[in-house]
Amino acid sequence: MKNIISVFLLAVAIVAVNNVAMQEVVRKRFDATGSRAYTLSEQTSNLLNSLEKPWKIVVLLDENAISKPVVQQVDEVLRRYKDGSSHIQVDRINPADPNSITKYEELLRSLIELYGEELASAEEAISKATDSFNELMIFASSTSAWAEQLAALATTKQEQDTLKALASSLALLGNDGDLILNEVSKALRIDSGQPLPQITIARDILVAASGQWSKELAEVAWWLDSGRSQDIASICKSQSPAFEKMAIQLAQADDELRRLGDLELGHISTQLATGEGAIIFSPTRATMIPASLIFPKSGIVQETTAMDQRFRGEQIISSAMRSLKSSVQPTVVFVHAEEGSLLGRRRNNVDLWAAKGLLETCRFRVAQWIPFAGPRPNLPDGPIVWVVIPPSSRAGLTPSPREQALIDATIGLLAGNEAVMINLQPSLLPRYGQKDPWAVLVKDIGIEVDTERVLVEQVAVGPNQIEVQRSQMISDMHSEHIIAKGVSGRQIFLPFPIQVEGGEKLIVIEPTEDHWLDAKWEMELLETTGKISVMEPIQVAAAVEHHGGARAIVIGSGGWLLTWAADRALPLGGNQVALVNPGNSELLLASVEWLSGLDDWIAASPIGQQAQRINGLSKTAYFVWTLVLVLGIPSLLVFASVLTWARRNSR
Repeated sequence: MKNIISVFLLAVAIVAVNNVAMQEVVRKRFDATGSRAYTLSEQTSNLLNSLEKPWKIVVLLDENAISKPVVQQVDEVLRRYKDGSSHIQVDRINPADPNSITKYEELLRSLIELYGEELASAEEAISKATDSFNELMIFASSTSAWAEQLAALATTKQEQDTLKALASSLALLGNDGDLILNEVSKALRIDSGQPLPQITIARDILVAASGQWSKELAEVAWWLDSGRSQDIASICKSQSPAFEKMAIQLAQADDELRRLGDLELGHISTQLATGEGAIIFSPTRATMIPASLIFPKSGIVQETTAMDQRFRGEQIISSAMRSLKSSVQPTVVFVHAEEGSLLGRRRNNVDLWAAKGLLETCRFRVAQWIPFAGPRPNLPDGPIVWVVIPPSSRAGLTPSPREQALIDATIGLLAGNEAVMINLQPSLLPRYGQKDPWAVLVKDIGIEVDTERVLVEQVAVGPNQIEVQRSQMISDMHSEHIIAKGVSGRQIFLPFPIQVEGGEKLIVIEPTEDHWLDAKWEMELLETTGKISVMEPIQVAAAVEHHGGARAIVIGSGGWLLTWAADRALPLGGNQVALVNPGNSELLLASVEWLSGLDDWIAASPIGQQAQRINGLSKTAYFVWTLVLVLGIPSLLVFASVLTWARRNSR
């Protein structure tokens, strides 16, 4: 009877405790996961505590296209954002769910309300520019026949050829100019696949068209008005004002479009057309983060690629919130020696188009400087980070004039204590007894680099098939630097990695018997016989503060931030993709934040803030601890049970 009463009282106590625990006033959640998948970083917590006005985070996520554990992580992290501040609202919308249409339309209305003035100004300028281009087409159609008739009257071949070319160009514009206006209309059209007008695209199309034709017509007006032969001089002079008037009208339209500046709603509209992502609303502005940066995609299986399946939203969302909250807007300047711009798309994705898009999404200004082509660009106020891109190819053992100009510019940046990231390529110069000027350059800030040899790795790519790779794919940077903590856990791809020594370790590659440093890295086939495996960790990137606190980063890989490496994606069906090397993007973002002196913008990744694990044990130590944990503790429990049983039976 006594036992029954005890059991009853215990059950009542358990129910009572459970009921109390379920009350919100006393409930407290703890993140006991080793990965800290749900824990907000200290930087994010401090950010939330500093909010004084309403903010909102809206995550657009098709939950049918992503694994359920990730959806749960998204919801839990959003809940922690909400709990972190009374000034923040969170929401998750499935854009593929018809039941979410009301919430989605409310989101669109919020964006239009926030950017109503920008949208109205853009639509007015675009409308005026469209009208001007329509007038240009009418002018071109009516004037092409005049130019063709005048060509028959010209007495010199040069005048005849010029007028015929003018007539042909004007006729083509009059007939096919609608193609340009159709693209403008397409950008402004609103439908299910494009919920907001893409005013940035429409503006850029008209800027290109209006600006080009304004210059062309101004040159025609000048040509008509100067030095024509006697037979056509008076006719040309009488028609010149019409060309000049049209050129001025187009120039005015072009100027109004350019004065619109950076259209924030336009950037959001472009991202919104992809369907998924995260939109952050501040009291005065908003930004959207593309899904590829924050959502891992399931269903990816590769022998050589391991995808991190944790929600990465906290780092990127918090960084975007800080940039929206801050009055500081850093500028990133890519410095290179290539012919033409690297900020647009180029053949084989050997460009910085993806890097530019990432930085602009996170509210960085982006510019470029080609030292060989001219002096430093005029830049707005605020922190400036110079990212030096090495030449993609070299001819001969002497730096070309373009490369030498880049070297001189980099020396000047370091001497001026500017914030600089220097990316290095391997070189043939040391093999022939010459000094690599890039190695000499970084030595002045305390960094030693071995540009003669590349870290290579022997990997199995199939049954009885071995391949030597001149690149490294890593997910653990083996560093305690704040940049590493913000990136660790994301796969980074480093082509042609070279050893870097000095400064604070940023990326370290652990040694294996399949790694070695090869001086014949440029050969099509690398020999594996006689290789000397590396026995010590190899540092391939360093962060350094020099000359009184000036910051610099040196990375022993030249192409890691180019689009072909950083934006490589795997198709998942439909419009869904997953980045293969997402760590490249996050390494760039965290690096420019650190170089800008914005350390508090860098939030630790789930790996970076996970519970500390035991590292550095030898194989023998691991074996001993395995025996203790797997056999020792259970044996101890069995022994204690037998001892208790024996004592009870001896009574």
